[in-house]
Amino acid sequence: MIATNKLKFFIFFIIFGLYSCQEIEVLDKVAFNYDQLPKIIISAEKKELKNLYESKLNEPYIDHSMINPPINFLNEWFNKNINTIGSENKFQINIIEASLKKSEIPNTDSKKYKEKFIFLYETNFLVEFILYDDSNFIIGNSVVEAKSTTTSSRYISLQESEKIIDILIINCLSDFADKTQELINVHMKKYIL
Repeated sequence: MIATNKLKFFIFFIIFGLYSCQEIEVLDKVAFNYDQLPKIIISAEKKELKNLYESKLNEPYIDHSMINPPINFLNEWFNKNINTIGSENKFQINIIEASLKKSEIPNTDSKKYKEKFIFLYETNFLVEFILYDDSNFIIGNSVVEAKSTTTSSRYISLQESEKIIDILIINCLSDFADKTQELINVHMKKYIL
């Protein structure tokens, strides 16, 4: 009897050990290539980037607590994809907003056993582009805004949450870049190369 109990325990221990050795799902980080976004070349001697946006420290804003907030994605795109060439004019980029919000909202699609509340993530980019001549007169300007939203379950891992946020920011940046190219082509057509 003792031998059968030991055998059962040993078999249980082996099965438990094999089960615990199963592969854990690891989510890959979102990789993004800025070369996929439009490139803009402005006829200007210099490009000046001004960050007028200050992260809000109250709810529902969460960009202040992120390692890589939306403004970093925006700055990276400005540095890699917007260039100036020439010996006159100044191109100024004013970042007015680059926020990320996280709100808890009722799940309108919930069934009897589903979650009653979900998270809504919203990112917003608002930027003003101004082209000055050498006398500091405005010769062209444009304001570009893009917003994107997505939802997620309340009970997800931190890695999954980060991936959802990164994809949201990248989608918003892609929309923003397309709108920027379109509006700069309309308002500063003579100075686009």
